[in-house]
Amino acid sequence: MKIFLFISVLSLFSYVVKAQDNNARYSRLSTVVIDPGHGGKDPGAVSKNLKEKDINLWVGKRLGQLIKQAYPDVKVVFTRYDDRFVELHERGNIANRAKADLFISIHVNSNKSSKPSGAEVYVMGTKGSNQNFEVMKKENSVISYEEDYTTKYEGFDPNSAESYIIFSLMQYGYQVQSIDLAQMVNEEFKKMNNMPNRGVKQAVFLVLWKTAMPSILAEFGFISNPSDAKILASQSGKENYAQSLFKAFCKYKTAVDGSSPLTVETAKPKTSGLTKKDVIEFAVQIASSVERTDYTKGRMRRDRDRIVEKKTKRGYSYLIGVTADHTKAMSMRKTLSKTYKGAFVVGLKNGEIISASEAKKLKSNN
Repeated sequence: MKIFLFISVLSLFSYVVKAQDNNARYSRLSTVVIDPGHGGKDPGAVSKNLKEKDINLWVGKRLGQLIKQAYPDVKVVFTRYDDRFVELHERGNIANRAKADLFISIHVNSNKSSKPSGAEVYVMGTKGSNQNFEVMKKENSVISYEEDYTTKYEGFDPNSAESYIIFSLMQYGYQVQSIDLAQMVNEEFKKMNNMPNRGVKQAVFLVLWKTAMPSILAEFGFISNPSDAKILASQSGKENYAQSLFKAFCKYKTAVDGSSPLTVETAKPKTSGLTKKDVIEFAVQIASSVERTDYTKGRMRRDRDRIVEKKTKRGYSYLIGVTADHTKAMSMRKTLSKTYKGAFVVGLKNGEIISASEAKKLKSNN
């Protein structure tokens, strides 16, 4: 035990020094690592036909898509982009090798009881971690899928309270920035009003243990709760999760380096019909239907990671390539029409579909 405590103190010193050495680096945000939790032989939490690993991957890929569209200069790195198992320590290593400025780990929650419900966000820390012991055990138990995990994690036992006490000596060097981002994510979760908000919490998660950058772990809903599970199973529920993380990312990036999403930068003030808050964009509509379409199947499957679903008065529309440039949208339509006959350009005003001609008029009057 004394040897273990000594090693922990040395680790503490190492991380504090590293944090101090890298302070200057966090005046920018040029690389983000997205970590869809679980995968492969590790399904995560399961409820009937719903698997956590699938939800996490969909949300992670969608978040990456949104960031790439809004910030072309930001490098987006994934710990996994398909259904594969990645060890917890390797997820942190991926972020460190990429010299990432931010690490976002995506999860959904579960409980032995079906009563707990809601979204919460975690940062590395021990304040109140006794109350979060079950959550920590659940997420950290993933190491049991790894070979020789006791050596890799310095004797850590996810089921031992003693192990977490030892980890309490570890000071997380980027906790302030992590809490800032976590609070931004939490505020976006609150706006959805479709499940309870459980706030920002601290816990000892091995996936965040050695990430040398601001890091959070989001838990959106309880797969064990029927109401939450219904949201998690829906396209709109997963989209809301991704959008909440994206909006928080935008706010955090603005706070770090003053930049704004591309669509915000290209939007201009009103002169006729366009207000300062209005954002005018264009996209290619490839399909529409009265009922919601599962675009992860059929011919739309190949483009599932870049399709945007929009609810309209008549049903649902499916778009690709949201851009502020009408010429670019027309070029994309030409390419997409080879696969989707009848594809055409539409306009978007604050995310709501309007005609392309109306959108062009609003832009030209600006």
